[in-house]
Amino acid sequence: MGKLLVILKQTDQSVILWIERSVTGGFALGFWNFFTYFGYFASGWIVFFLLYSIKKKNTSVWRFWVVTFVCATLISEGILKNIFQRPRPFMEMAEITVQTIRSSTFSFPSSHALFSGASVYILFALETNRYARIIAILISILVSLSRIFL
Repeated sequence: MGKLLVILKQTDQSVILWIERSVTGGFALGFWNFFTYFGYFASGWIVFFLLYSIKKKNTSVWRFWVVTFVCATLISEGILKNIFQRPRPFMEMAEITVQTIRSSTFSFPSSHALFSGASVYILFALETNRYARIIAILISILVSLSRIFL
């Protein structure tokens, strides 16, 4: 099992370095930063669900999302990150340039991806509009990918 972990880590670092060389500066940096900040502390999702609750005149949507957010934070930040203890790539690789917020917590699991996935799941349970679902999925994917690119 140890050899497999070494191979996975080497592959992970190769992909990170390829991204570092390929996707930097200009429009790409602004694009990925937008989605990172959208997912930072789930701020974009907070605004989205607050507005959605107001539009639907249903505060239970907002309350349900807040409870989900709190539970996800406790599980991700309080338990899982401490179990996996995966350092952020810039902590192990000197050649990495941090393009956004330099977080000091462990990197896995990604809270950005967790909140985005949970938000999409909640939206799917509430909304039947196909276009709204597609947009939510795209935003979720872009928020998650932004953490890899930055």
